[in-house]
Amino acid sequence: GASAGAVGARFVSPHAATVSHNPTVAEMYTAVEGPANAGMAAPAVLAANARNHMGGHVEMAGVTAAAFDAQMYGTAPDNVSAPVAPAAVPGAIAHMPPPGAAVAAAGVQGSTEGLRAGGTKRKADGSAANPWFAKLASSQRALTAEQEDAQKRMIERRAAAQEAAKAAREAAREEEEGGGGNGSVDPADLPAASETSTWHGKDLVDYQGRSWLAPAGDAKRQAGEQCYVPKRLVHTYAGHKKGVNAVRFFPGSGHLLLSASMDGDVKIWDVMGNRRVMRTYSAHSAAVRDIQFGADGSAFVSAAYDRNVRLWDTETGAVTATFRNGKIPYCAVIHPDADKQNIVLTGMGDNKIYQWDTRTGNVEQEYDYHLAPVNSITFIDDNRRFVSSSDDKTLRVWDYGVPIQIKLIAEPGMMSMPSVALHPGKKWFCCQSLDNTIVTYGARDRFMKNNKKIFRGHNNAGYACQVSFSHDGKYVLSGDGEGRAYIWDFKTGRYVKNLKAHDGVCLGATWHPINTSTIATCGWGTKASPGTIKLWD
Repeated sequence: GASAGAVGARFVSPHAATVSHNPTVAEMYTAVEGPANAGMAAPAVLAANARNHMGGHVEMAGVTAAAFDAQMYGTAPDNVSAPVAPAAVPGAIAHMPPPGAAVAAAGVQGSTEGLRAGGTKRKADGSAANPWFAKLASSQRALTAEQEDAQKRMIERRAAAQEAAKAAREAAREEEEGGGGNGSVDPADLPAASETSTWHGKDLVDYQGRSWLAPAGDAKRQAGEQCYVPKRLVHTYAGHKKGVNAVRFFPGSGHLLLSASMDGDVKIWDVMGNRRVMRTYSAHSAAVRDIQFGADGSAFVSAAYDRNVRLWDTETGAVTATFRNGKIPYCAVIHPDADKQNIVLTGMGDNKIYQWDTRTGNVEQEYDYHLAPVNSITFIDDNRRFVSSSDDKTLRVWDYGVPIQIKLIAEPGMMSMPSVALHPGKKWFCCQSLDNTIVTYGARDRFMKNNKKIFRGHNNAGYACQVSFSHDGKYVLSGDGEGRAYIWDFKTGRYVKNLKAHDGVCLGATWHPINTSTIATCGWGTKASPGTIKLWD
């Protein structure tokens, strides 16, 4: 019902959606009195009363954080009091205080008085105080000196931890920019970076005088041979002390397998014979991120987090060249043409692609358009052009030797693509996108995206899983963040099969260049069995 102060006033429900008459100001601001749950059925009354506290009805109120602390802990000054209502002006509309302001002020005054009285707060009508208030007031009294010291030490420890985290972030940023940070140690200066090579095989030459690097005479691909999906695990290579980041088959024959590990070593393994490690190449003081063979396999390049790119002689294990500019190399590739084996391209952490000449050791060209570190470099169009991917979520196409991009591929919603592979038919290239898809682009002049060839089903978000093709172009192969190797049909885009290859992430997956159903996978493994490489057929 309406308040008795408004004689003859019509009742206006505060919950009404519509009003059938034009109420006056007095009617709109008349206080509502009477039972809170009038007209409600018994179950509804019980549901509403479930919000009631034993010391009073609990209602929602807009109270600021300071007002809440003042009511809860009695921290308000003694001069806080309820707001004074303004004098009534005939015909004027009263300005309402913010929601909960009166309640907050009244509660502050009452709570401070209750605390000063030793926790015996009483209501205005003299009835007993809320039963929980005495216990709350006694528990919220002034802190002892030991508690204050403990609280002060906790605040100091938190501030020190924040300062240490800030200093670590600044040091990491300086190290990434090449400054090395204050007092930080450059991995390239560690003693583990000595250039050594260990031979594990029996003989460096066979009975005919051929090098151990030479493939068998019958290691040739048959024309028109069709590839098939592998079915079983053939062999597991173990020897790396930490996870393996990449694997590469020997070009042309595939009788050897090269692997790069986070322990700083590069190993080469036999595939066709006894399947043991043949040679270990040790020259990096940090994890090796990428490796690539040259055109004939006589040399390969390795890029590591010690900021060094090294060119190796595969047969002797000697380092023939080292490239360094103070930045972290994320990828490295030797030019695929046989007459340009002295050219090495590296994608660096300073957002640039450097073209090095191994004969002079100098930078011959810089490709500087990316806005973030470069993740991959892939040659296309008969090696006259190459595609680069970056953390700036773009693909850029370049003419070899010309530091001007000829195509920028950037779309809304496009993610970073850390791995790119050219289809054997040379018309398409596939990119491992970090939104759990593999997308396809044309490798000719227009470089258009093919929305009919998007491969889904694996989970690679956050990992630079390798993507590759079968040598007949029929299948697409990719690693997975959950340790699986996924295979799709390239023509139809349909999922074909997955192999549970590794514990943890399966980072590398590549198809054999000759065998129709042989693939190699690698992963980070676990602490119990790190750095495994598996051969499937």
